[in-house]
Amino acid sequence: MRTAPDHLRKGVAQKLLQQIIKESKARGYQRISLETSHTFRPALQLYDNFGFVTCKPFADYSEDSNSVFMSLAI
Repeated sequence: MRTAPDHLRKGVAQKLLQQIIKESKARGYQRISLETSHTFRPALQLYDNFGFVTCKPFADYSEDSNSVFMSLAI
């Protein structure tokens, strides 16, 4: 998820993530998992603020020194 430069620091990513979590709960999902990069510090902070924690690679992902894997139990 990346916010367009003209809309940075306006809460767009936060609102999108809130909607993703809301829809995931409505669908009965138990966990949301994501992959991001160590270089995306604002995204890492956002995910941390929402309670995401680091986890092992999931699905077809494998360990990668550039990747951060995170999940949120919902």
